Amino acid sequence: MASPPECLERYSTLEQLCQEHIQHFSKDETSAGRRLLESLHKLAENVKVAKELVSNIQSFAHEYDFDSSVPGNGYRSFANVTNACVDLTLEVLQKLAKSRRLLVFRKSWYAREIDAHETLLASICSCLKYLIILRKWSEPGDLFPTGIHTANELFERGEPVNQLSFYGRCLGFQFCKSMRRVLVFISTCMAGFSESYFSQSNFVLKTVASILHGGKYFVCPEARAKRIVNIVQNADVGFCKAFWFLAEGEIMQRYPAVVGASLEVNRVIQIPPEPLTVDHLVTGQPVDITIPKSHFGPMAVTARLLSKKRRKGMIGEFGSSGKILLPSEALIIHSHGGGFVAQSSKSHEIYVRDWAVELDVPILSIDYSLAPQAPYPRALEEVFYTYCWVLKNCHLLGSTGKRIILVGDSAGSNLNLGATLKCIQLGIRKPDGLFIAYCPFLVSFVPSPARILCLMDPLLPFGFMMRCLKSYVSPSVSINAENSKRSHMLEKIANAGRDTKVYSLEPLKAKLKDRNRTEMEKNGLQNTSCLDQVSLKENNIHSTRETSPTTSNSKEFLNKFVDKYVDSQSPDNKLVLQPTLHKTSSEDNLLLDVGKHMLVSRKTEKTCAVEDEGSTESASTEIKNICADSESDTVLLKNPTDEFDFDVPKDPLMSPYLASDEDLKRLPSVKVLSVEMDPCLDDCVMFAKKLKRLEVPVSLDVIKGLPHGFLNLVKVSKEADDGSKLCIKRIKELMEL
Repeated sequence: MASPPECLERYSTLEQLCQEHIQHFSKDETSAGRRLLESLHKLAENVKVAKELVSNIQSFAHEYDFDSSVPGNGYRSFANVTNACVDLTLEVLQKLAKSRRLLVFRKSWYAREIDAHETLLASICSCLKYLIILRKWSEPGDLFPTGIHTANELFERGEPVNQLSFYGRCLGFQFCKSMRRVLVFISTCMAGFSESYFSQSNFVLKTVASILHGGKYFVCPEARAKRIVNIVQNADVGFCKAFWFLAEGEIMQRYPAVVGASLEVNRVIQIPPEPLTVDHLVTGQPVDITIPKSHFGPMAVTARLLSKKRRKGMIGEFGSSGKILLPSEALIIHSHGGGFVAQSSKSHEIYVRDWAVELDVPILSIDYSLAPQAPYPRALEEVFYTYCWVLKNCHLLGSTGKRIILVGDSAGSNLNLGATLKCIQLGIRKPDGLFIAYCPFLVSFVPSPARILCLMDPLLPFGFMMRCLKSYVSPSVSINAENSKRSHMLEKIANAGRDTKVYSLEPLKAKLKDRNRTEMEKNGLQNTSCLDQVSLKENNIHSTRETSPTTSNSKEFLNKFVDKYVDSQSPDNKLVLQPTLHKTSSEDNLLLDVGKHMLVSRKTEKTCAVEDEGSTESASTEIKNICADSESDTVLLKNPTDEFDFDVPKDPLMSPYLASDEDLKRLPSVKVLSVEMDPCLDDCVMFAKKLKRLEVPVSLDVIKGLPHGFLNLVKVSKEADDGSKLCIKRIKELMEL
């Protein structure tokens, strides 16, 4: 396939402009003029290299598409990345041609601009050369290399890539314009947040420093680029969790309720870890479902129930008045993304609300356990157990369960697919459809053209991706089992305390459990074994319409606990118990832990997730010094091969792409969606092609101009909102099959 004429014309035009500007500034003896001239010479050389490489790649890129109607793969993506860079550079050179004749000519500014764009194009050319190597390593139509070729070998054979060029003046150049502004804001916030994260100052000073430095990083793109590259290459997973968990803060907790669609039902429930059986599809014999217990033993699974309208049988609707609809025939189970280490149903509520309204179907969003406290397979166990619990108790969610659709994005879609494969292996009812958004189907170090995009991705950079992967797949990074269980419990309790209504809380003592059971029996409830965790306080029963988040009863109780048992005069802010407490029950011990946790959070103003992770303490002194020195011009670059210092098991439930053809043939209808600049694009293309070969009903959509994780940005970008509407359309198709 020949290169499009307009594509060749862009490169030729850019070459001509470079030569014209070189001639104009050839006699300029100023420092800015010499710098400008040097950058123009390098740019002209890089344009020739890029033109040749892109022309070569475009000649064969179509061979790797899903089909002729869905053009998309990593080769195409990099060709479009290069074209976007050329277009952006053309704009700058055209402005330069007009500005250089003006009386007020910002020569130094243009020198920095041209230098940034020249470096950007040079870095892209280095990436394009990686693609040529991958092309030689792979079979026709295969985006993953065959044989013994590894990511280590690729990085060792290829040229080094200057990542600074992707996070400075040209940050987000490959995306649509509305998304560029958002990505610049997020990256600036990340750089500013790192100031407070690695600082040893108190909270007030940290906050002031964060704001001031954030302004600096917005004004000075070069400083932002250095800061981000240092963070991405050297900060541990604790920083990733801390930054991503900003979406769980008090202000962001209110955001979905203010700008999102209105819901009548938005409840947090807890699914108790109790024995569960599901009938085998062929023999009809009961199949025992294992309670999630990896790493820290059985614990309740938290989930969020969202629905446009109240429906008969829903948890929390017993005894309530007003119009209640009949159960829906369909039910959607949602698993959120977040790299297996961060985020929750609350942070993804911004788009799930719209889905619940547009689809008019109850949605159960699972808050599975997060790494590194809960590495593989804990999250998968919880998603699978929740699905099986739904099969037996869908009436409690306002649905008949006639059609059950699993939806998810990124890590969540990976877990959904793993749970579906477990259903197939055990011979129990599988979901009626799968909607999968930008999913990592192959959790491995296998390189591909699209995966190289993570070297320039603002939301999914290479270093963050590798640290999240290591936390999820490598048990050696998980903390002590007992500490992990305690930390996980505290996090769940604290997160639940921020919600307006928690309809299912794990009882701390048997008497609380008995009291709930008695109250349910008084209300005429039958299935007490499944409902003994449901809180039926009168204010919860009648408060069915969603209200703005306020301080919950559970949080008030914990605050009173801290106030009662903390000596505010203690010089080191330690927890001091009153002398009257000589013995503590198991419930008191748990509450004591919660009190300690809240005290630390109160005194240091840390979020629950950051404090549980202990990320600041776990960072090495060297990394802390590097990241804390915001004024330093030094960038500590790491060899990409240093990231591959751990083993990834070849488990089909972790990497569905490795599942046997026999299992994959039995998958239900699958709708896959990805974006053009997504590091997971090739995963989606290859998995869809594999299902198509096995004659599994499958479709693939590739959206242009949006980044990985765009669903969380639907309220700040029209293009992202349009992408969410396409998701709704595909889910409707699955519901109607």
